[in-house]
Order: sequence, then C-alpha cells, then structure tokens
Amino acid sequence: MKKRVLTVAVFLATNFVVNAQVGIGTLKPNKSAELTIESTNKGMLIPRIALKNSKDVVTIHEFPEKGINSMLVYNTATVENDLKPGYYYWYIDKWNRLTSVSDIPGIVINNYQEIFNNENIKKEIINIINKLEGEYGNVSYDTDKNQFFYIKDGKVEYINWSNLDTVN
Repeated sequence: MKKRVLTVAVFLATNFVVNAQVGIGTLKPNKSAELTIESTNKGMLIPRIALKNSKDVVTIHEFPEKGINSMLVYNTATVENDLKPGYYYWYIDKWNRLTSVSDIPGIVINNYQEIFNNENIKKEIINIINKLEGEYGNVSYDTDKNQFFYIKDGKVEYINWSNLDTVN
C-alpha cells in the first residue's frame, strides 16, 4: 500500500512540475507566460548569430529545414542586398528583420513602385486627401517641417494628425 501511495505521489508531483511556469528573477512567474524574466538593472541577451542569408536553415544547430515560426536571433553578419546586423525572426520560409524607424525611408525608396501600385494604399491616400480637403480646404505640404498645412484667415495652420480621424 505504501508503494502505491508513494508512486501516485511521485506521479502527481512530476505532473505539477511539468506544468509550472518558469521565473527568472522572480518567485511568482506570470501564469499566462511560459517564461517570466524580471530585473530592475539587467537586460536579456538574445542569441547573436551570423546568418549566411535570409533563407539560412543551416547555421542554427538542429534548426528544421522548413524553419520554426517566431524563432528570434540577433544577426551579426552583413550579406550584401540581403541581411544587415539586427534582430530577425523566422516566418514561413525566411528570416525577417524587425524594422526600426531608421529603416523606413529606405523601405519606401526601395519599394516605391510596389507601394505606388498598391490599390489599398491608393484608397487610403484618396481617403486622407478627401478628409483633409473636406475639413481644411486646400492642403499643402511643408517639406522643411514635414507637415501638412492649410491657410485659415491668412494664417498658416499645421494639421495635427493625432486629432484627425482618417479611417472613416
């Protein structure tokens, strides 16, 4: 009888440990997360890897041939016309760079024709123009300040985008 009770107790304890969340720097990991990391003076270091190209499935040890969606690395290599140092995540069939604000002008310039031909983008621009024209009349763009403006009572008024609903 004692053996049976001990066996059941060990089984239950093992099952409890397997389902527990992991906490680093905390005794109370978040119940909705598999891993909780807390620190007031240290960061988390993502693995730094020199990827060979954006389709690289060889460099990471035991990485499946079709990849694993959401795998995250910090790429240290520069591969001309393909990769530069930064954070990358795997999605479907390639490594995708996490874009930063400084990347946006290059993305727009390099993909101008695709953006220009995109019907959804055209509709959004037309919607914004119609909204601005309806509320402000003739709207112009100040390239020095990178802002749209209109003339009201002989005075230049800049448009505050945060107060403008261009969705409807």
